[in-house]
Amino acid sequence: MNQDPPHAAADKKRGREHTQKHSAEDFPHELQTHQIELEMQNDALRVALVAFEESLERYVDLYDQSPVGYCTVSERGMILHANLTAATLLDTDRETLIKQPISRFIFKADQDIYHLLRKQLVNTGEPQECELRMVKNDGTQFWAHLESIVSKDADGAMITRVALSDVTERKQLNESVRESERFMKTLTDFMPSMVGYWTKDLRAVFANREYLNWFGKTTEEMKGIRIQDLLGEELFRQNEPYMRAVLAGEAQEFELTLTKPNGEKRNNFAYYSPYRVDTEVLGFFVLILDVTERKRLEEALISVAEERQRSMGQELHDSLGQQLAAIAYQSSALEKKLLTSRDADSASIAASIAAQAQHAVMQCKQLAQSMLPFELETNGLMAALQAFASRIASTYKIACDFACPNEIVIDDANLALNLYRIAQEATNNAIRHGGARHLTIFLGADEGLLRLSICDDGCGYSGSDAKHIATPGMGIKIMQYRAKQFGATLKFILRPEGGTEVRVEMKKS
Repeated sequence: MNQDPPHAAADKKRGREHTQKHSAEDFPHELQTHQIELEMQNDALRVALVAFEESLERYVDLYDQSPVGYCTVSERGMILHANLTAATLLDTDRETLIKQPISRFIFKADQDIYHLLRKQLVNTGEPQECELRMVKNDGTQFWAHLESIVSKDADGAMITRVALSDVTERKQLNESVRESERFMKTLTDFMPSMVGYWTKDLRAVFANREYLNWFGKTTEEMKGIRIQDLLGEELFRQNEPYMRAVLAGEAQEFELTLTKPNGEKRNNFAYYSPYRVDTEVLGFFVLILDVTERKRLEEALISVAEERQRSMGQELHDSLGQQLAAIAYQSSALEKKLLTSRDADSASIAASIAAQAQHAVMQCKQLAQSMLPFELETNGLMAALQAFASRIASTYKIACDFACPNEIVIDDANLALNLYRIAQEATNNAIRHGGARHLTIFLGADEGLLRLSICDDGCGYSGSDAKHIATPGMGIKIMQYRAKQFGATLKFILRPEGGTEVRVEMKKS
C-alpha cells in the first residue's frame, strides 16, 4: 500500500480546512437566495391559483348558464350532478334533483327508449342520442333530445354524462309540417289531375295518386326517379324546352299526348310553375289535366256548329234567297203593270218593294257565302280569302286588302277551313268591336312557317297576347281552340302605329 509523502498529507489537510471555512462563510448567502426563489415561486403559485379560481368560476358560470342541461348519472341511474339549466328544465331545484333516479323524470311510455340508449351506450362505448318525452316536477310533459357519453369517475366507477335539450317546439313544428303534408297529399290525391314536383336536376320529389296511377309507379319507385326515365327519351325531348324555360323562371302551358302503360293515348294540358326561394329556382310544380274527353266534346261541338252553319248557309242560299228573289221579280213585274195602268203611286211602292227585296237578296247571298264558303271548297284558301276581303270592303264600305306573295296550296280541308274561320272572326271583331276602317289579310310562308295575319287600325284589345286578354269573349276562345286544333300559335299583337294584328303561325308540313 502506497503512502502519501508527509508534505502531501499536510497539503490535503490544509485544503479541507479551507473548504470548510469557505462553506461556512457562504451558507447564509445561499440560504437567503433559496428563500428568495421560494418566495418568487410562491407568488407565481398564488397568481396561478387566482387565475385557476377565476377560470373555474367562469367554467361554473358557463356550465350552469348553458342553454343545454347537463347531468352526470351513476351506473345505477342516479343523478350525481346537474347544472342549473337541467334543474330548470325539470322544474326542480338542484339539491332536490341530486340522488334522484333519472327515470323518475322520463315519461312512463318512453322508459324503454332510455333503457335501450343506456344498453347501447354500455355495449358500444360510443356516444348515443335519442328523443323522448320527459316529465317536469309538476307533471308537465316536454320533448327532450338526449345525448349521452360513457365515462369513469375518480374511483374508476362507470358514469354517464347526459346533455338534454327541450325540443318541444321543434317537434310541434315538425308535426305541424307532417300534418300539412298529409293534408296536401290527401287533397291532391282526390284531384282528377296529375300533380307533382320536380327538382332542378329533374328528379321527382312528390307525385299524387293520379300521377302514380298514370305511370304505373309506387311512391317508392317514383321518389327520386329521373324524368327522362319516366317519360322515355322521345317524350322527354318534346318536353325539354318547356322544362328549360320553367327552370329559367318562366311558367309554361302546353298540350301534350301521353301514353298510359296499357298503350292508351290521351290528350293532356300541362302547366309548369317555377318554385323560387328568393331569386333562385329550385324546381317546378307540375299540373297535368287529362283533356281527352273535353277535346272530343269540343270537336263535336265545333263540328255540330260548322254543320249547322253550313245548313243555315245552304238554307239561306237555296230557300230564303230564292224566295226573296221571287218577291223582287214579282214586285218589278207589278211595277211595270201599274205603270201601264197609269197608277204611278202604286208603281212607286212596287218599285220600292222590288229594290228592298233585291237588297235583301244580296245580303242573304253574302250571309250564305260567309256561312258556306263556296270558294274554299272549289278554289282553295287563297281564293276564298280574296273573295272574303272583297265582300268585307263592299259590305262595310271600308278598305280590306288581301296579300299573298307566293301561291300557297293547303291540301288539308280541315286546316284550310279553320284558318278561314279565324280570318272571319278576327275581321268581324276588328270591325264590330274595334271600329276598324282599314284591314289587311296576309297569308304567307317563310322559314318553314305558315302564317296568317289580320291587321287593322281599330282601337285594339286589352292585352298584347291571347293568353293575357283579361276576359276573352266566345269568338276569341273559338279562335284559340281552332289554332290549338292544328298545333298553331295564336297571338294578339298591339301595333305601334295603332290597331291590332291577329297572327296565326304553325310549322309548315
